[in-house]
Amino acid sequence: MSILPDWAPNIHPLLVHFPIVAFLFALLFDSIALILKGNQTWRNAALIIYGLGFAAVIATYWSGQQAADSVQVLDDILPAISNHSDWATRAFWFWIAFVPLRYGIHFRRLDQRKVLLGLFVFASLIGNYLIFETAERGARLVYQYGVGTAVSAEQVKEAKPEPGVPGKLEITEKSLTWRIGTDAPNVLRSRLQWKASPPENVAVRMATDSLGPYLELQLDRARAAILFPKTFADLSLEVLVNLDGFRGQLILVHHFSDSTTYDYLAGSPGGLILGRAVNDRLEKLDEQVLTVSGWNWFKVVGTSGHYRGYLNGKLQVHGHSHDLPPGRFGILLQGSGTVKLREVNATKLKPHTE
Repeated sequence: MSILPDWAPNIHPLLVHFPIVAFLFALLFDSIALILKGNQTWRNAALIIYGLGFAAVIATYWSGQQAADSVQVLDDILPAISNHSDWATRAFWFWIAFVPLRYGIHFRRLDQRKVLLGLFVFASLIGNYLIFETAERGARLVYQYGVGTAVSAEQVKEAKPEPGVPGKLEITEKSLTWRIGTDAPNVLRSRLQWKASPPENVAVRMATDSLGPYLELQLDRARAAILFPKTFADLSLEVLVNLDGFRGQLILVHHFSDSTTYDYLAGSPGGLILGRAVNDRLEKLDEQVLTVSGWNWFKVVGTSGHYRGYLNGKLQVHGHSHDLPPGRFGILLQGSGTVKLREVNATKLKPHTE
């Protein structure tokens, strides 16, 4: 039996107001103590409220991270969620440092000094500003984008193969769609950047099942790359593939500078790895072990230092790092066996700057 009401997708909405109110009142009580020249009653009241706020900000931040990784939203909304998360992180670490220091000067009786108490009142103003900015962005997620509402969840549909859909390669300034048709081998070699090494160990052919045609890539201890002719910064990249006959890794690459530097999501029958390559040095950001079989949607989203990896629409890995320069994106295969490819979709996401 859940303790949450039916309208709450997670516990985060029930906690967000506690640190806002607590730190605002703590600031008010410390300000009164400053005006009254360090009145002990008001200083003690501020300390109690700061302690409650400290516990509340930990619980709220933790629940917010859980909520961000579990709520279902459209890809276009992810930059706004990342922006809210960044402000929450700033506020969290500020208060994690501030509250113990505030208690420290109290126990040393240093808060009786008007100048020092005044400095902490000013610092608390900064902390409350961080809380305000975080809360404002959280409110916009709900009221502007509908995050966490039933309407938002309804908009996110599970992507499935569509039988009988004709093939196409459609490229615009903001998106790319490659749905495999009978002309796929020609499209691969004439309109995309295709590289296989060694070339004699990679074969490309068309095949068909009950859902229609797909591209079959057969590798024998080889490496093959498909790069698409667009350069995106923040983006969503997803592919519909079957790896049942493949021993190796399917790697979705983005922010691709060259063959040694790029961000990636690596998928295999054994799970997902989210990471970054810099000058051929691999940095793992997150990893999830799971069983992958049949046709699956692998998706990676990179936006404003937040990197997310999905399997069939469900978030599996989430990592953070600084942004690489905008770059190309594509698919890297390395290993042996057969990879079946049915569809590729990429969308340029607008960075959230407000």
